[in-house]
Amino acid sequence: MRTSDYREKSILLLWTLTFAGSCLQRPSSLQSVETSAHDPRNTLDIPQEVVNTTVQQNVTLSVKFLSNGTPTIEWKHLSKWGRQCIIVWKPGIFKNISEGYKDRINNYENGSIQLIDTKLSDSGYYDITVTEDSGFSKHGALILNVYEVLYEDLHFSLVITAFLIAVLLLMSFFCWLCNKFVEKIKQRQMYKAEKQEEFEMKIV
Repeated sequence: MRTSDYREKSILLLWTLTFAGSCLQRPSSLQSVETSAHDPRNTLDIPQEVVNTTVQQNVTLSVKFLSNGTPTIEWKHLSKWGRQCIIVWKPGIFKNISEGYKDRINNYENGSIQLIDTKLSDSGYYDITVTEDSGFSKHGALILNVYEVLYEDLHFSLVITAFLIAVLLLMSFFCWLCNKFVEKIKQRQMYKAEKQEEFEMKIV
């Protein structure tokens, strides 16, 4: 857990410094648009800010946005290997996917993306920018953690499962023996009762 927290904090700090530097390089007109009054018709929401998965899985980075028109959506990935643009698209108009993601990414109308066959290198900070035709932009970000499958843990789980199955079988066998023992006792009691009844009838 400490390693994961440290990695998330490191990635967050790296992304913050990179994003701050990119903002300083932007034209002042664009900065004024991004800091303009909030338009209630344009919202961007990220339901899950930290996503955890394992290698060789398909994972969806979910977002929800409301727009007054048809915006341009851009996803970027920031990790210890650097910053990379993943995909840029405008629904129904164009879509550009980076070379390294062409066969392993799906995009959706609500702005979400799906990474296919995840790798350890997919871990990191993901930044989404939704830009209106007017130039108004909304930013959001989330963290993706990709873990290796520990076969030691899998082996331990299999051993525990086998042990529980064995215990269940032993308990079932014990219950079967108890039922047989109870049946034997009942049969003996019935036999004694019949013999007692026969003896009483002979005496009469």
